[in-house]
Amino acid sequence: VIPQPVPPFYFLLCKLGVELLGAGETGLRFLSVICGILTVYLVFAIGKTLFDSSVAGWAALLCAFNTTQILYAQMARPYALCLFLSSISILSFLRWLKKDTLLDRFSYVISTSLLLYSHYIFSPLLLIQGMYFCWCRRFAQNTCRTTQSWVMLQLVVAFAMVPLLIQHQI
Repeated sequence: VIPQPVPPFYFLLCKLGVELLGAGETGLRFLSVICGILTVYLVFAIGKTLFDSSVAGWAALLCAFNTTQILYAQMARPYALCLFLSSISILSFLRWLKKDTLLDRFSYVISTSLLLYSHYIFSPLLLIQGMYFCWCRRFAQNTCRTTQSWVMLQLVVAFAMVPLLIQHQI
């Protein structure tokens, strides 16, 4: 058994795309294109959650014309999927901070877990979200979420990583 440097989720999705669309350019790059397009909308939603529609529009515009984002949307690599999943994770996290709904918790745990199943390089997102949570608890006063509820979310994400740990992928 040779441990892989990248977790399997992207490759499983890519295999599905190849089976549906063929092993050509379309089948290999379709997932990245769709994720790149949807990421622009999620950047808008994040901007609107944090600021207002004007700022969100500019953020989405900058994202849409960002050369790195365009490059990732064309590559048959996991980066566009990871940007998409990290955007869902961030949006769910921000919504969870404002109101604790089951949908926000569920989408946070699923998107963050799938992100970690897609590429390990995005794992610092958990640290960044944790630091933002601590900052909000200490200074912003715009959240009524407890530290216990944050730790529980992180434990659920960690529990979702057990299969990778068992297979020596982490």
